[in-house]
Amino acid sequence: MKITQALLDELTAAAKASPRLRMNFDLRNSTEDQSQRMLNAIEPGSPLPIHRHRSSSETVVCLRGRFVEDFYDDMGNLTESIELVPGGPNYLLNIPIGQWHTVRSLESGTVLLECKDGAYEPLGEEDVMESMDIRLASASDIPDIMTVLEAARGIMRSDGNLEQWANGYPSVDVIRHDIDSSFGYVLVEDGRIVGYFAFVPSPEPTYAEIFGGKWLDDETPYHVIHRIGSFPEVHGVFSAIMDFAFSHDRNIRIDTHRDNRIMQHNILKHGFSYCGIIYLQSGDERLAYQRILPHAQAK
Repeated sequence: MKITQALLDELTAAAKASPRLRMNFDLRNSTEDQSQRMLNAIEPGSPLPIHRHRSSSETVVCLRGRFVEDFYDDMGNLTESIELVPGGPNYLLNIPIGQWHTVRSLESGTVLLECKDGAYEPLGEEDVMESMDIRLASASDIPDIMTVLEAARGIMRSDGNLEQWANGYPSVDVIRHDIDSSFGYVLVEDGRIVGYFAFVPSPEPTYAEIFGGKWLDDETPYHVIHRIGSFPEVHGVFSAIMDFAFSHDRNIRIDTHRDNRIMQHNILKHGFSYCGIIYLQSGDERLAYQRILPHAQAK
């Protein structure tokens, strides 16, 4: 058969009409084939779980549009993001056997070709990485949230970050204000609160002036992520927060302490650009970052 532009258009239209925002087209001769070949039209915002294939590697080719393959380790930490686009620099990718991964469409109309060895087998529960639930925090969550934040403070101190979150910050009153304003969110895993963050709409008063640089965009409305905390034994929290944030706004800002090397690493790994220095109301400096997704990826 021929794979034509008309076929891709038809597949994209079906993906847009689907609640999952994706649609595949089987290229096998029959279900008895010992190989898997399909077209997959994926629209921005389509929710695909982190998963793996333990019996085959997977080859993906970008036929149209643009998408990113995100790789994760066994603990749910993002290890690499590879963008694919027709004509390169990357337009074909071979995903190793057993590699945890997921795909993010960056452009409406994206269609990829996927090929794997062996007959089709549905993914088992052990091959889909459990994701954390994120929900608005309530006043009854405050004791658990404060426990999480104290653990996060301990992570900072053990890494040599001795000044951030000092003098009782963030206090119960700060967290209560987050919750009363519908800014506070908790991450829940197996019924247990394991993380916290505030997701605050612009404008952020302390971002009005920036020194030693400039914002990527200082006119478009944005959201700010503040007060991220989690237990040290829980992995994938930052990635889960970023997925949540960019599913709600394409324009995200964040800042952190100069001594918070762990946070700086995570921020840069997730595609943020360093923009300069901002000062809190207390006068303390913070390193400021921004990331803006393409318009087509806004969800």
